[in-house]
Amino acid sequence: MKSDTYTDIYVSPEDDIWYTLEFEKTSNTVIVTYYDQSLPILIQKPIHKIIKHTYENSAINAAFSKVLNNYKAKREDKIVEYKPVKTYTKPKGKTWDLTDISNNMKPMPRDFRNFIFQVSGNNTRVTIKTFISKADIIRNSLDVEEMDRYLKSLDNFELDDRKAGWPKI
Repeated sequence: MKSDTYTDIYVSPEDDIWYTLEFEKTSNTVIVTYYDQSLPILIQKPIHKIIKHTYENSAINAAFSKVLNNYKAKREDKIVEYKPVKTYTKPKGKTWDLTDISNNMKPMPRDFRNFIFQVSGNNTRVTIKTFISKADIIRNSLDVEEMDRYLKSLDNFELDDRKAGWPKI
């Protein structure tokens, strides 16, 4: 017997995305989107929080513009394969300390920062995980309650703030 209630919907832990990280290039804003996990999945609405405003010529702006910004592709109607793990390589001649990207997110709980950002290659590459799934949370013992307290303390990013022509949800 098939039921039409939301309780019969199953999402595998790998596909159950709890947090996403994105970058709004026009306003130089790093945004985390998350959902109220206490609600059934069919009635959850995304909550967008501003976690960082970046400066034009900073390492964090350069990296996020490259790995988190799909707005240009959207404007040009290109199909982009979205990869949840992206790597930014520091341009030659730049003396940026890529660990500053994670350090600039200091109010974010350390376990989440360490999971999202990894610097490698003698400070020449930063790998950024842009999706955090329930499976990631369980595997890495991430403190969701602390992360949610942190996110609730931040300003909302309203969809009207998007300047890139994305449709309102």
